[in-house]
Amino acid sequence: MKTKLLFLLLLAFASLNTQLFSQWSTAVDISPTTTAVGTNENAGQCIAVAGDTVRVTYSDRSSAMVKIMYNQSHDKGITWGTPVELFSSLNCGFTAIATSGSSVHIVWMDSLGSTRASYYKRSLDGGATWDSTVCLDTATKFWPGIACSGNLVIATLNKDLAGNTEVFVKRSLDNGTTWLPEQQISNAVNRSEDPAINILGNDVHLSWNDKRSGTMNIYYCHSSDGGASWGPETQLTTSDSYTSMVCLNGNHVDVPHAIRSGTYFDIWLAESADTGATFIPNQQLSFTSALNELYPFMVRDSMQMHIVYIGPGGVNYLHSADGGLTWDAPVLLGPSGQPFIAYTGCVLHVIFSNGGHLNYMRNPTGNGSCSTVGIAESNNQKSTITIFPNPFSKQTTINFSDEQNHTTIKIMDILGKEVNIITFAGKQIAIKRGAMPSGIYFMQITDEMNNVSIRKVVIQ
Repeated sequence: MKTKLLFLLLLAFASLNTQLFSQWSTAVDISPTTTAVGTNENAGQCIAVAGDTVRVTYSDRSSAMVKIMYNQSHDKGITWGTPVELFSSLNCGFTAIATSGSSVHIVWMDSLGSTRASYYKRSLDGGATWDSTVCLDTATKFWPGIACSGNLVIATLNKDLAGNTEVFVKRSLDNGTTWLPEQQISNAVNRSEDPAINILGNDVHLSWNDKRSGTMNIYYCHSSDGGASWGPETQLTTSDSYTSMVCLNGNHVDVPHAIRSGTYFDIWLAESADTGATFIPNQQLSFTSALNELYPFMVRDSMQMHIVYIGPGGVNYLHSADGGLTWDAPVLLGPSGQPFIAYTGCVLHVIFSNGGHLNYMRNPTGNGSCSTVGIAESNNQKSTITIFPNPFSKQTTINFSDEQNHTTIKIMDILGKEVNIITFAGKQIAIKRGAMPSGIYFMQITDEMNNVSIRKVVIQ
């Protein structure tokens, strides 16, 4: 009976999938005080979320004095506040934002005499008040970036060393109160630039554009100790490539980027399921042969993957519900500038510049891992269940926070057909692939009290 019910739910999910991912709102102007919005490239995110709050930053270039602006929504994008001016000068711009709880961190680039400089500003009360502006660097080549995790805040800097641009970082261990000396990450001839940064716990991940070989490639570097020390510089592409960023979720590290094929660029994805230790071969995601597709920005929630990029007609959106094994057809969201995407629970949030304004769109059911149709992953047990790696190719491990005495794991394919059943006791069990072909499977986990949880796994 339970197997039949799961099968019916799977059919319902399949029939509703297109509807769930098409519920995009009309675009809303969340920068009503400006007629000339500036954002950043995809390496410098202009949207960040904390709980139900969506936070954005942009520059207002509608007058001679350019302004660094901030706005936020406390109800998952349903309503928005009044934009707040944080700074102004003749040449400031290229903002980026990061947030953790009520802390908000913003960086931007400005002129300092005949050179460029990188600036930082923070709020510790959710944007109600702001501290004084801090200059992080006075020899900036291109714009800074920012990421945070708790009290760890790291800014990226791009500096010109006698015609050779290099990637640097600058760390704060006290939520932006004080800053440690800068650290050089890249070390090569020619251009290393446009660093993108992301942090999850103490794991810090960087990607950047690098021309040390004479051809622009994507490079990557990882720190497992909060940026105190760094691993090797890792080359992720070997052909002409550009515009990367770093997306983190659990042990997944995803680096979307663009690779030139002939005259034009297409969107590609480098994926790691082991915190950046190894990457599978790059996957091509877009295939338009007569137009450039560039500047991808991505978020991930378990198997749900969402990418926005500049492509045919303007802002394009790509979605995968199975960890990147398959991708839906691209959806055109709107015209014009650099897009950014985030999620809060089930809701997707997208911003992009259009006609001098910052446009916002939301999809209330777009993040399908928490869809209301009921087939999404569920946990009706007291014990916390984690499955890693997922996706997997040979073996995965299920971990339980509490001791299990008589737990049954039933594995079913996408059609609800039972392919394996296991009974065990303990806190950990290894599940081997065996003869199961690649695809999507569901694990129905039932404990001795008949509490049932359903988890989706992907075999590559």
